[in-house]
Amino acid sequence: MKADTKPTIIDNTILETKDQKTIKMPQWIKQVEAEAKRADTKKWLLFFKTNGKGYVCMDLNYFETIIKK
Repeated sequence: MKADTKPTIIDNTILETKDQKTIKMPQWIKQVEAEAKRADTKKWLLFFKTNGKGYVCMDLNYFETIIKK
């Protein structure tokens, strides 16, 4: 298991990455939302990999903003 890395801000969006054997979605979402709040943004993306598969999670409002563009 890799250690968590510090979130990155790109275009006012928090990017959080996880590489874990088990999914801890509620905990991860709380972490990335806290980082976004500290960065004064509501835009965040959570990238995670578990058992060799990659996934992306984001706030629904942010997703709607992206697809409208």
